[in-house]
Amino acid sequence: DIPSFILSKERDLQRSDLSPEESQSLSKTVIIDFRGRLREWKESCIAYRELSESGDSLEATKSVFETLRWAERVENAEQ
Repeated sequence: DIPSFILSKERDLQRSDLSPEESQSLSKTVIIDFRGRLREWKESCIAYRELSESGDSLEATKSVFETLRWAERVENAEQ
């Protein structure tokens, strides 16, 4: 098990706005995205998966549990 977090709208920063500590943490983080809001951080995290680029909640719902299982299997992920 690894800790999970939901990123708030208020923390919707650009990658360049991250502190060195946040960048280091992100490098060990699996991102599960919806509507591409965190796409900019894709290259900085350990793994990234999009539930629905278009924001289709039905599409996202169909893959959310499989995506969570995938996230649990990402090697060296800490969050």
